[in-house]
Amino acid sequence: MFLVLYGRLRIGREAADGGPVFVGPGEFFVVPRGLRHNTAADEETWIVLIETVTTEHAGSEKTDRARSLEEQLRPL
Repeated sequence: MFLVLYGRLRIGREAADGGPVFVGPGEFFVVPRGLRHNTAADEETWIVLIETVTTEHAGSEKTDRARSLEEQLRPL
């Protein structure tokens, strides 16, 4: 679930599911299980992301750009 606190978030979905969704402050969107999606913002946007601990960060796809949660949380 994506909850927008500030700004505007675009959630791209597979075309068969109706195209992108735009979520503004105080609004949220629940991504159905298994739906391929991506997020983007044209301006500074603050979000709260809520997902189960079993959710894979990049789904089942493995790419050079994907980073584990451990990598993302380690000190710079």
